[in-house]
Amino acid sequence: IRHRYGLYDEITYTEGRKVRNCNWIRFLRSTDAYGPQVNIVCTKINGEVLYEVVKPIPMHTELVVFYLPERPEEIFIDRMRSTFYRRTMDSILEGKKF
Repeated sequence: IRHRYGLYDEITYTEGRKVRNCNWIRFLRSTDAYGPQVNIVCTKINGEVLYEVVKPIPMHTELVVFYLPERPEEIFIDRMRSTFYRRTMDSILEGKKF
């Protein structure tokens, strides 16, 4: 689910060593139910990911996110963007103009 909501997490090899590149979303703990431990809520609006802090978060407090279920229109928008991106990249790689 985190990949659908902006996670970037990649392991590469540099000089024979594993190197992990990631963003802050990797460090969130997610929960399937909204409860008192939740301090961040995530949703998609018009295909854009939005993380919202729902209560004050003191220092050294674990970030716990609740992902709101995707609405059917958001799933449709994501698929359209993905399809458009793939077609554009295919056209570029084939040297076509679009």
